Amino acid sequence: MAINGFGIRQFCQLATPNLRVQAIDYRKSIHQDSSMTRRGSHNQSATAVARLGGQKTGRSLTTLLIGLFGGLFLGALARLWMRGIAVDPEFTWSGTLGIVIGFAIFGLTQSCVAIARTRTRPVVLSLCRFFAVVGMVPLFVAAGAPMLPTVVGGGLAVTRKDWHRAVRIVLVIIAAIPPVVISRDLIDKFGGSLQTLVGIVGLVAIYSTIVWATKFCFAPRTDGWRRPRWVTMATVVGVCVAVGIPLALGGIK
Repeated sequence: MAINGFGIRQFCQLATPNLRVQAIDYRKSIHQDSSMTRRGSHNQSATAVARLGGQKTGRSLTTLLIGLFGGLFLGALARLWMRGIAVDPEFTWSGTLGIVIGFAIFGLTQSCVAIARTRTRPVVLSLCRFFAVVGMVPLFVAAGAPMLPTVVGGGLAVTRKDWHRAVRIVLVIIAAIPPVVISRDLIDKFGGSLQTLVGIVGLVAIYSTIVWATKFCFAPRTDGWRRPRWVTMATVVGVCVAVGIPLALGGIK
């Protein structure tokens, strides 16, 4: 059988190269389309990652600023409160700056822990928690020393819900002793006056805020990591020595 003067065999020989060329071109177009699709998805992924990183950086900076300026504001309120309950109020720039800067350090270090809790590196969180504990020290300098049991005990009682209830109750009792003593002292000094009321309300408001802020440092970890027992023991001994020696020598001044 012939088709326009050609046999079937001749026709197939002529048509086969053209089909091969078309198949090759088709495969090339598919490869190019898939390459462009992969490149586009890669660019979209990179853009999404960059946008997410920018959002995290913005949130971290906001958290740091809130901690810093919140500490400054709370320090200024604490300074006014101290002046208001003093029998013979005195004002010095060195004392005021010391109090305000100490509270700012406290707020900044706590905000660092808040940021570190959103990260996945256990070492970073451990270091931030350590520096947050160190950042509490300025709160207990001079006249703030009696409030150490309130801040530490109250913070642990509020945040460590994984501890036994009896332990937390004991911590609450320990934390309540300094405010009760100070309130009684205010009543003895000023009687039932407005100054006494302002002093007690200011005491509760300021140190309730401090206890609330310690949740970033004292709250249990959620990443499943647990420190070795020797690290815990060394930390406890170090804190006891750091606090016990000054108290034994006459108080933190």
